[in-house]
Amino acid sequence: MGIIDWFFGLLFGKKKKHKGEAHAHNVRLSEFGPWLSKHSEKEFSELTNFALSKFAEIKHLLKETGLSLDDLLEKNVEENEKGNQRLRKIVGTSQRNFAEHMKQLLAKLQPPVTADFVSIKDYCLSAAPTMEREINSFGKSISYTSIILKEEVSGIGANVKELQSVLKQLFDSFSKRESISLLVEIKNAEKRLGEKLSENLSSKEYLDEASLEKKKTEKKHSDLLQKLSSLEQSAEFKALAELESAKRAALEKKEKLRSALVDLLAPLDKPLRRLEALSDSGAFLLEKTEKDFLRMFLREPLLAIKQDPRADFLKKILKELKAAIDSGKVSLKDEKDRGKRLGAIDSLVSFDFFSNFFWKANQVEVELQKAEKELSHNNALQEKSDIEREIAYLEKELSERAKAVESLKKKLAAMETETVSLKRLLESLAERATGKKIEISMK
Repeated sequence: MGIIDWFFGLLFGKKKKHKGEAHAHNVRLSEFGPWLSKHSEKEFSELTNFALSKFAEIKHLLKETGLSLDDLLEKNVEENEKGNQRLRKIVGTSQRNFAEHMKQLLAKLQPPVTADFVSIKDYCLSAAPTMEREINSFGKSISYTSIILKEEVSGIGANVKELQSVLKQLFDSFSKRESISLLVEIKNAEKRLGEKLSENLSSKEYLDEASLEKKKTEKKHSDLLQKLSSLEQSAEFKALAELESAKRAALEKKEKLRSALVDLLAPLDKPLRRLEALSDSGAFLLEKTEKDFLRMFLREPLLAIKQDPRADFLKKILKELKAAIDSGKVSLKDEKDRGKRLGAIDSLVSFDFFSNFFWKANQVEVELQKAEKELSHNNALQEKSDIEREIAYLEKELSERAKAVESLKKKLAAMETETVSLKRLLESLAERATGKKIEISMK
């Protein structure tokens, strides 16, 4: 039998051997602390009683050392005029530093007020190393102080040595017992598992809340889709569709008229642009109104016809163009091109723009305005727009809520994995401590 098995056998009772697989000992997590205390009560009680008996010695030594430090501070070595004054000043400074650091150390070495095992254990394992480390940090001040105040420092040193001895006894009693570190590991694992379960519960609540909000948003989204569907089946919406169809038809007619007018003017597009350039440069004189209409016919011909129904200004400009061609100011490629352009001018000068474009454009404009007016009075259009805007907003909100739910699910899954790992760790540690197979129930 190994030494550890022997020790735990003494502490917790020998593990009984069973034929076949041992039955697991089930312990609820909520009852694990008391159950563990029951198994470790004897060990903890012995160590606690030993520590408490030493705490009385420690308090006495701390008090005596504190009084000795007060006495030390009353010795003013710097006032004495005998001897090396520079040395006395150094010793005086070291004396104060030593007393100050030592008093701070004594405060740290005060035993815990509460008698719980964890506090006692923490003190017993940390006090001796703390004392050794801190005294080493101001060892130079102790050495300088002892040059003149050797007797006083020696008295304090005796108390410190005795204090170190007691603290070392406590350190050894706790550090050399492997069961203590194991039981501490168990308590830490139990604490971490409890905290993780609490985090899991909070995350589950957040997930439930987020899922509920997602369902509410889905219901709103579904209701709006149904509302939109009902609206699209209504008589008012059907009328809306007819009006929108009439508006599209009017716009198509308007575009066809514009295209036809552009095609009609196409043979003279380049010459007219050359005439515009000559006018802009001052090489060919056109009246301001003629220049404005020339620009409009080249860029917005249907708008120009609306302001010049019979195209009188256009025909006047065409005659100016003919004169510019005849004078050579507007040059053409050859006689064939010249004859073609002049023929187009004559054809347009005699063309009935009023009947072929203005009247038709006016009729189309009347149809378009009528459709737009009736559309503006149709509430279905605005209602549809409002519903679609709400649907778009809810779809964005729904996407964000879905992402939040998925993120929380992943987080919860990761936390549950950590919880399982901590549960297995605690079971493993408990098995090592008790020599029994342990199963911890989270319920």
